[in-house]
Amino acid sequence: MRVLAIICTAFAASIFAAVYLLPFAALFPLAALLLVPGVMLLKQKRVTQRPLALLCLGAAVGFGWFGLHDLFTAIPARLLDGSEQIIEARVLDYPQVYPEYARVTVSAKTEGILPLQALVYDPSRSLAAAQPGEVYRFSAKITPANRRFGEAFDAYNARDLYLKLNVRGECRLLRQGSPLSALPVRINRALTDHMERVFPADSRAFMKSLLLGNKTELYKNEAQYLALSRAGNMHALAVSGLHIAFLVGMLQLLFGKQRLGSLFCIALVWIFALVTGGTPSAVRAAVMQSLMLLAPVLRRENDTPTTLAFALAVILLPNPRAAASVSLQLSFAAMAGILCFGERLYALFTGSLPRNRFGRMLGKILAPVASSFAVLPFTLPLMAVHFGYLSLLSPVTSLLCSLAISLCFCLGYLSCLLTLLYVPLGQGVGLLTAYLARYILWASGLVSAVPHSVLYMELGWNIPWLIGVYALFIGMHFLPLRRAEKLLYPALIAALSLLLLASGTKNRYETRGEYFAALDVGQGQCLCALSGDRTVVIDCGNILSPDNAGDVAGRWLLSRGRERIDTLLLTHLDSDHVDGVSLLMEMMPVDQIILPDAIPEGNEWLPALQDCALRHGTRLRFLKSDGVLTAGSLSCDVYAPLNTAADNESGLFIVLHFGAYDVLVTGDASAATEDQFLLHALPTDLELLVVGHHGSRYASGEELLRSCGAKTAVISTGYNSFGHPAQETLDRLLACGYTVYRTDLDGTLEFQIEDGYGKEKRER
Repeated sequence: MRVLAIICTAFAASIFAAVYLLPFAALFPLAALLLVPGVMLLKQKRVTQRPLALLCLGAAVGFGWFGLHDLFTAIPARLLDGSEQIIEARVLDYPQVYPEYARVTVSAKTEGILPLQALVYDPSRSLAAAQPGEVYRFSAKITPANRRFGEAFDAYNARDLYLKLNVRGECRLLRQGSPLSALPVRINRALTDHMERVFPADSRAFMKSLLLGNKTELYKNEAQYLALSRAGNMHALAVSGLHIAFLVGMLQLLFGKQRLGSLFCIALVWIFALVTGGTPSAVRAAVMQSLMLLAPVLRRENDTPTTLAFALAVILLPNPRAAASVSLQLSFAAMAGILCFGERLYALFTGSLPRNRFGRMLGKILAPVASSFAVLPFTLPLMAVHFGYLSLLSPVTSLLCSLAISLCFCLGYLSCLLTLLYVPLGQGVGLLTAYLARYILWASGLVSAVPHSVLYMELGWNIPWLIGVYALFIGMHFLPLRRAEKLLYPALIAALSLLLLASGTKNRYETRGEYFAALDVGQGQCLCALSGDRTVVIDCGNILSPDNAGDVAGRWLLSRGRERIDTLLLTHLDSDHVDGVSLLMEMMPVDQIILPDAIPEGNEWLPALQDCALRHGTRLRFLKSDGVLTAGSLSCDVYAPLNTAADNESGLFIVLHFGAYDVLVTGDASAATEDQFLLHALPTDLELLVVGHHGSRYASGEELLRSCGAKTAVISTGYNSFGHPAQETLDRLLACGYTVYRTDLDGTLEFQIEDGYGKEKRER
């Protein structure tokens, strides 16, 4: 009987229940309730009752341990919310420095609580040069790390971070750190710096991600990140079993598979896991690989289910809230899929291959493809929930890239080592490795560009379709068919139904009226107008939001069958209106961008926008005088800036005409500039008003509200510290008889326009 597997599984299951289902008050009573029958059943010493006893005891320990952990971490963090304290902080990592502040992870100690890990935000940037191990003292305002931009956020707690500290004043250095403090972090930084000399610039971000799990530069390279994500290749950059397997393979080639070699491999595997950040997926892989290597040394058989359950318990023991980690969930779901289906799929794929050298070679190529299919049953639901999209061609990506990734990993570390011995030789191997990295990026971009290769979970039929696909595969399993047919038939039906649903959606948005949408991008603005097969987007930006406005817009458009944008209109170049443009242009081509000619000197976004347009072959038009833009049956009156006094006042005014249905967009203009616009254009008999400046008290003045004739108003806003939308503005809208919709409360607002009237539909 797998005693360890039963105990560890019950322990982990209770932890997940505590994270997602149970209130804190229920944890200790549940632990006591399960502990009593568990002990009683164990005392009876009946073999048939032993598994139940172990389940009860494992669950009791899990509930009790989670409760104790919260008593000393999450609950003290919440009690400190809003207080200002003197903090003594030991630096755990190298700071990240931004123009407005420096951010660093610390172990924070304050009066009355045990040390807790925290994120420090230092506007003075006196921590910009801090080194791991140094101890600082400063005053800080404390907020718990379980909320982000006004919403519940569990990713920080999953990383054992419980506080956010906003520094008040300067930070005073108390003690220097020793060279051995935070040694894995120092090694990671040294290797990262070393790779600057080894790999060419265009492959450096990818190689740092692959070899060290350091994705900072990759996130900044939107084209590479998008291609890898949509092709399903990002798993190759999350340090996990794949990397550990490559590492062990290299070490066993060098040191053999004897007892001493196995022990040396185990030590290096754990050094590698810690240096690359100690993520749940890396620790899981290190635990499983260590037990697999120890099994022959101890003359024991390695039991994979027990090893998997034990690895999960090992990760959850120091931090039970790691159960909420996306990395952990995907890593264990993938391993469970490989455990359940991997061998069967491999046998199915290779069963008809010839039993010769050529067949064995093909079998090695097909092995990662079988694994890619095996992980899908358990990882697809998690990806849909956490990321909002599914990469449907990830097995194809695996076929194209798996061998190149393994070679890239091995040659990458070899080139780093050779550079230490003889720089030209190491750089030569690094150049060869760069070609492999370029191939992986090219193949990922090729797969991600295939129509319908990515399913965005934006439409109502996506989730029912996914549930139906699972039901179809399960149902086929019980039919009297051959194993290959049980997989082939439902796969074909799923693919055909997906194409039909996607085609039907595209047809609906091209033939059944016109559409106007205010997307829920948080504190910012992104508006979409669809007319036939033509697409116009107005603004694309946000701030204080975990989601990039370009990603939100790209998903919304792609899920509705749009493959390009005819015109992108930018009312003005503030970050909450333009910072998503570059990512949107990576997701789909844009024919032209129209923006105001009166852009204040020194605007930070204009050079980036010009560079992005040049790279994508997009035409930039600076509007100097009023103009009319047509897109299908949609007509847009675009008014040049009337006031150049400030950024907000020097923006475009836009009136969209969907036949007889008219929409006014004023950007961030103030009431005074609105009055100038009324004298200049005098739009009347409108149906819809996009409220100016996200509902600011200084915009959407009473004169505009009464003159334009609209009775429906949309406010594009989200979590912010500006007080948007102002109660004063809401009162004005209600006094003028407007029906008000808000993206922060109602989500994305979509208006279907038929026969000259608007039919509102809110997406939640």
